[in-house]
Formats: sequence, C-alpha cells, structure tokens
Amino acid sequence: MKVIVDLCVVPIGVGVSVSEYVTACERVLRKAGLKTFMHAYGTNIEGEWEEVFEAVRQCHETVHAMGAPRISTTIRLGTRTDRTQTMEEKIESVENKLREEGPGDTGRSAVLRKAWPGNFNLPLVRHRKETQAATMKVTDR
Repeated sequence: MKVIVDLCVVPIGVGVSVSEYVTACERVLRKAGLKTFMHAYGTNIEGEWEEVFEAVRQCHETVHAMGAPRISTTIRLGTRTDRTQTMEEKIESVENKLREEGPGDTGRSAVLRKAWPGNFNLPLVRHRKETQAATMKVTDR
C-alpha cells in the first residue's frame, strides 16, 4: 500500500542542536531510495508502507547509535484506496485553487518567489534508483 508520511524525529538528551541527528536520518531515507521532501520541522516521505516504516525504524536505530538515549517521533500519514496521489499533486491541487481566487497569492510558490525572486529550480524529491533530483520550476505569474 502506498503511503505519504510526515516524519519528525526529535532526539532527547543530546543538547539544543539536533542537526547532526536530522542529517543522519536524512541519509537513511536517501539510502532507502524513498521519495522525500525535507521541510523546517520534518520530512515528507512517499513510498510503499513497508519500505517507509522500515526506514523510520532505521532512523531510530541510527539516532540511538549516535548516543541519543531517547527519541520522540511524530508521524502523520495518509493512504488512499480510490487512486494514487503524489506529494506534488496534493500541493498542486491546493495551489491551483489559490490561483483561481486571484490576487492575494499566499501559496507556497508565492513565499518562495518572495525569498528568491525570478525563475529557479528547487530540489524537491528524490526518486528511487534515480540519480537526478526532480525539480519544481517556480515562475512569476
């Protein structure tokens, strides 16, 4: 079964900065070949249920092996049986509705355009067994 997961792994008892632990977990997800999108407070993961949760287990094992005595993990997940839907399609669906509303663009693309004006490629996902990251081109409307 396909699943989209929002994963936030928080090591406890390791100090204030956790970036080295997050980096290690991201490496586990990359090695697993899962489609991911890292954001400020976690990572979205798309894939088959068993593969995604095996990678989550490996993230925990890796972070514990780095010396974290405790880990608090938050997982939100979604599955569909009516059709297959990717992370990009979910985002696009909402952004299309916002675009239809006209002025007052406050969508994700608008935020990115304000941060980095002009056209650019933003690495979004890594696909299984592909060497090139897919990109989303953000343009002015």
